[in-house]
Amino acid sequence: MWTSGGVVDLNPSGFTGSSALATDGAQQVGNGAPHGGANHALLWMGSASSVIDLHPAGENESSAWGVGGGQQVGYGGNVGSRHALLWTGSAQSVVNLHPSGFYETVALAVAAGRQVGWGVTIESQFAAAHNTENGSPRALLWNGTANSVVDLHVFLPAGFTWSRANGIDASGNIIGIAGNALRTNHAILWVRQ
Repeated sequence: MWTSGGVVDLNPSGFTGSSALATDGAQQVGNGAPHGGANHALLWMGSASSVIDLHPAGENESSAWGVGGGQQVGYGGNVGSRHALLWTGSAQSVVNLHPSGFYETVALAVAAGRQVGWGVTIESQFAAAHNTENGSPRALLWNGTANSVVDLHVFLPAGFTWSRANGIDASGNIIGIAGNALRTNHAILWVRQ
């Protein structure tokens, strides 16, 4: 972590490596690999010794990608079968945001109690396996529970085949990316009404 006072090495004791992926100024999140293991979602408060292992029991791997307002977001599971997770400072606080009807989900950012990311539907994944579609992700918004999910992709103009929500501000405005079959990507802003 780079600060006005210099560089802080956040790699915690007992981990062969780590990555910091987001900060809100007070907390930092990312992941790290304990000796001989898969990545665990991690939370720091400015020092290696402050680390909190957010890895939920029963998960193969986890990673935290966003932090804000005392919440942390990311995913658990394995690549190809990840599910979006929400924490409030401990492994025991984990909330599974993965809604029914989705094969894979990942949460990337959080602000003011709202979480954003992406998901691939079961239908889309089935189509991809049968070479009829590309298993395209769809931008998603949550309000703290799996049942609160909103598919942001439906608000895009026709022609976009995939989308991903990468960030959200305190007012609920969301930024992300969407693409079409011609492989043209567009920066997207979803404005809260």
